[in-house]
Amino acid sequence: MPHVIRRPGVLGGTSLAVFLATVHFVNDAITAMLGALLPTLQARFQLGPTLLALIVAVYSISSSVTQPFFGAVAEDRSLRLAGATGVLLASLSLSLIGVAPALVAVFALLVIGGMGSAALHPVGTAIAGGPTTPNRVLGVGLFTAGGMIGFALGPVLILSMVSAYGVAVTPWLMAPGILLAVLIFALLPDWEPHGHRPLRTLFQLRLLRGPIGGLTVASSLASVAFVTFTSSLPLWLVREHGLATDDALIGWTLAAFSLAAGVGSVLGGMLAPRLGRRTTLVGSLVAAGTLRSHTSVPAEEVPASRG
Repeated sequence: MPHVIRRPGVLGGTSLAVFLATVHFVNDAITAMLGALLPTLQARFQLGPTLLALIVAVYSISSSVTQPFFGAVAEDRSLRLAGATGVLLASLSLSLIGVAPALVAVFALLVIGGMGSAALHPVGTAIAGGPTTPNRVLGVGLFTAGGMIGFALGPVLILSMVSAYGVAVTPWLMAPGILLAVLIFALLPDWEPHGHRPLRTLFQLRLLRGPIGGLTVASSLASVAFVTFTSSLPLWLVREHGLATDDALIGWTLAAFSLAAGVGSVLGGMLAPRLGRRTTLVGSLVAAGTLRSHTSVPAEEVPASRG
């Protein structure tokens, strides 16, 4: 069903696309909290590989697997409200991980924060590529780029602040997210909801048959490698190279890897029209797996692979 604007917002066109990219930047910067603080959490709670794997798995599942659900609910209820609520929950919850008093609190914050981040992504993509954006491809591209840059620079910002002021500073990182959540609700257009459908009709399982199902599987496998690497690398740097748990080099290393992933997505978009989508997709997965096998970290420091 097409989206019908019930009330025009303050923002539109390019300004809306830039605003959504900014929101995605801040949201994904705060979602980088877990990877940056894994060595700190390991040291504080004396965590072994199994619990580290469980932490990474819980957050990955809550922030990714729930996206279709929140996207479907947002379509039926309110895109604007879902987006604002998602940014607010992610900022409030994930910024408190550094001061969580117990491991059970860390898990609870990760679940809530992960679902908040999950709510933003389908909503942001729908709005960025919606009828209020003149160039929908550019809108979605800016939204995606904002998240990529935020995820890359988030660990640098977080570890710089923790190194300078201590881990107790992390709650202050919720401030930009709270502000943006208010602005999302105040400035964005209000779309007519599609109506309250029963939960059993929110999802169309036939979408998983054919190309979409194949792409879902391929994307999931690629994400496993990405999450495994970004979560194990900080632990490896601390254990094998003697870095402090809040060393800035950890953040910059994660940033380099994430930015390279972003460059790779742009390169893939340039090669696909020339080499073909299937060749580019299969070639990128094979290349990533081959290179990853030559840069592996010790098995005992790969938490996500045991989730």
